[in-house]
Order: sequence, then structure tokens, then C-alpha cells
Amino acid sequence: MADSRSGQAELRQQELLAAFAGGEDDWPRPIAAFLFGKLSEEKLPAQARADGKQARARVCRSWDHIAGRHAIDGKLEGEQEARAQQRQACGTANANG
Repeated sequence: MADSRSGQAELRQQELLAAFAGGEDDWPRPIAAFLFGKLSEEKLPAQARADGKQARARVCRSWDHIAGRHAIDGKLEGEQEARAQQRQACGTANANG
């Protein structure tokens, strides 16, 4: 039974990742990949920076998702560090912490 549930969860993840796929502009697929543990915390902002036109907004969103993931996991120190990175990259008006 656990294997069946595990398989269903993996299928749901793949379906969501596919739904987030966006042709030329792959955003927000990296966010989904990060939330599912398929993209590291270090790589998410790096991918966000790749789009010169949308980079700043995407970097800000990336740090917000990273902080949120830490909050969900009960990792206060990680959340605080991500919020600090968000404030540095985006200014205090865009950071939630």
C-alpha cells in the first residue's frame, strides 16, 4: 500500500512539474522543482537570475519560496537567512520577514 501511495505522489509531482513547464520561458517550473526537492536551494535563485528581463522579480520570489520551505520544515534559522537574502536582493518592501 505504501508503494502505491508513493507511486501516486511521484506521478502527481511529475504532472505538476509538466504543468509548470513553459516552453521557451521555463518559469515557474524551477519553483515547482525546488518545492518537490528536485532543485537545490542554491540553484533556484541562480536560475531566476538567468532571465535578465524578469530576473529581479524572480529572484525575490525564489527567496520567498525558499523561506517558506524552511518555515514549513520548522527551520527558523534557514527561514531567517532566506529572508535576509530576500531583503538584500529585493529591498525590505518586498521581503515578508
